[in-house]
Order: sequence, then structure tokens, then C-alpha cells
Amino acid sequence: MFGEPIVDGNARGIIKRALDSYNRITLVYHWDADGMLSAISLVAYYGSADRVILEPPRFTYRIDKDYLERLKESSRRSDALIIVDIDYPGDTIDMLAEKLGKHVIVIDHHAKYDLPKREDITYYNPAAKGDPQGMYPSATHVLAEILEAYHPLLVAASIVGDLGPQAKSNKVYQNYMVEAGLDPVRDYWLIEEAVRLLSSLEIMGNYDGIRWIPKVIGIGDMDPFKAILNDALLATLRVQADAELEELLKNAERNMEEPARGVKAVLLEGEGRHASQLARRLAAKYKDHIVIVGYKANSTGEARVYARTYRTDVVLASLIPKLKARGYLAGGKTQRKNNVVALETTPEKLEDAYNFMVNQIIELIKNMNK
Repeated sequence: MFGEPIVDGNARGIIKRALDSYNRITLVYHWDADGMLSAISLVAYYGSADRVILEPPRFTYRIDKDYLERLKESSRRSDALIIVDIDYPGDTIDMLAEKLGKHVIVIDHHAKYDLPKREDITYYNPAAKGDPQGMYPSATHVLAEILEAYHPLLVAASIVGDLGPQAKSNKVYQNYMVEAGLDPVRDYWLIEEAVRLLSSLEIMGNYDGIRWIPKVIGIGDMDPFKAILNDALLATLRVQADAELEELLKNAERNMEEPARGVKAVLLEGEGRHASQLARRLAAKYKDHIVIVGYKANSTGEARVYARTYRTDVVLASLIPKLKARGYLAGGKTQRKNNVVALETTPEKLEDAYNFMVNQIIELIKNMNK
């Protein structure tokens, strides 16, 4: 069943047969909307809360001792480890397979420069070598192709979660919306609302919600999409997240620098986890620039640097090897409407990481112009 890591369509049947054969899985998923929608989809597929042990990381790509011990305990009670929508380095995935002694299945859609090597890992990522046409805009969509069972509005929401308003022009998103009987543009607001509600868990650092919401939504009596729209906790967190984001955007406008032509950069901090949305919103406003945002989230003590652009002449994900060589955990995507790279650091080293990203972007532009 398992063998060398697979990145093409041959893995779909292998993974589906494996998933169907397991009595229980441990599921590791990203803490954003796409990751949670992937988790909801798998819980709904199995139809039982007991068959899926949810173990999302606590807002970090670093596998610390406590998290590894938790995964070991969960793996003792399950048949396999499934990793969805997390851009772990290949050697990290290899380490997990070795330490847990379980089959590992990885389902992803991020650009990948370092694949795992162990034979007890099945790695499926049709966008590993890039996805310029946006055919794999979310992990939930990749999972839907594998399972051949899905809720079209949940998959549409996962694409909006990753692409934002640019999803309107994405053919995959359009197909799911039409399948659900909705207009991709006119009814976009409804999908965006569900994404904003789910994303509020990530933004406000509500880890417990990220762990239990997929089961509540996935096996509830209500249609899962409607359940997201009607959840009281999500509604409360969304109000808090929206208010702080708007204040941070005003702060960004007041403090933004232009270290080079075509580059805008700003260093900020706030209570919630707004780094990704800040970069997305600012890049949407300054479409002819590369926007860099360094950000510290006081609620969780995280620090990240994002670079995002709408420009199609630059491949930001090409910086990933250099960022990793510097010792940063880094990932990114290069699609026509989703060109982004990000790194994780510590609050104490945020300014250094921010300056390093700025310098790398400037060097990238200079090399393009030679």
C-alpha cells in the first residue's frame, strides 16, 4: 500500500482505500479555515466523532516535546497519522513517522521543496511543484478529490479562506458554487461570511475551539455550512477580530515604509493573530507592490513575517530555501492570485527576521531586473 512519497494522481486511490480501512485516525490539520474545513470533511466522511482524534498544532510549525508526546498518545489509540494542509518540512514528516511508528499520509497543496523520504509515508500534493493555474487552491479541495464525497459549500469556503476575493475568478471555486446552486460572484458574501466566522478562532487564538469545532460541525444534526453560520462562539469572536483588524490596518497605513521601489513594509503587534490577514488586505490595496508585514500576536506570543503580492512577475515562494537555510520555518504558495511566502520566528528575533525578509525581497527584485 505504501512506498515512496507520491505526488501525482496515483495516490488518490491508495489514500482512499487506506482511509476506508482504518478504524480510527489521528488527524493533524492546519489551524486556519482551510485546515478546519478539511477536518470537518474527514469527520463527516467517517460519520463518527470516535473515529477521528483531532490534534492540530498550537499555532506553530515547530514540533515541541509536549506536542510530540500528545501525538504519541493519540497514535497508540489510532491506526495512522493523517496530516492535512500543513507545510511541514520533509525531515519533520520523516521524524513523525519514525517516532510514532505509524503509517503517515500527507495531503497538501503548498509548493514543496523538500519531500519526505521514508517508505511508510504516502505524500500526496498535486501542487508540490507549483500551481500557476490555481487548480489546487485548497487542501479541502484536494481531500474532496480523494474522498469523492464532499459538501460543495465547505470546499468553496476553503478556497475563499486561502484566496480571499480572488476566489471569484478561480475555476475550481466557480465549479463548486455552481454545483451548490449558487452564483460564484453574487453569492460570494455568504461564503466569505462562513470563512470569517471560522477564521475568528485562529485570529483570536482560541485553540480549544479549533480542536472541537470540527467535530461539532462535522457530526451535528444541522447542515455543516449552516452550522458554521449559526454558531454563537464564532459570531462573538468574529466581532472582536474584525474590530482589532481595522485598527491595525489604520496603524499600518500610518507606519508603512517603502524600503525599495515596489516594496511596502511595516512592523506591527496586536492581541490577535492578524499577520496573514494584514498582509492579504494590504496586498489587495497595493496591487503593484510586494507587501511585507512583520507581526507579533500578544495573545499567543507568536511572531511571523509575511510577504504577499498580486504581481505575477515574481515568485515569492522561491525564497523558501533561503529562509530555511537561515534557520526559519518557512512556507508559501505561488499561484496566479495567491503569491505569498511566510516565516515563523520568536518575538525577540522578529525585527531581525523582518529585516532579513525585506533584504531578500529587495535582492529578488534586483536579480529580476538584471
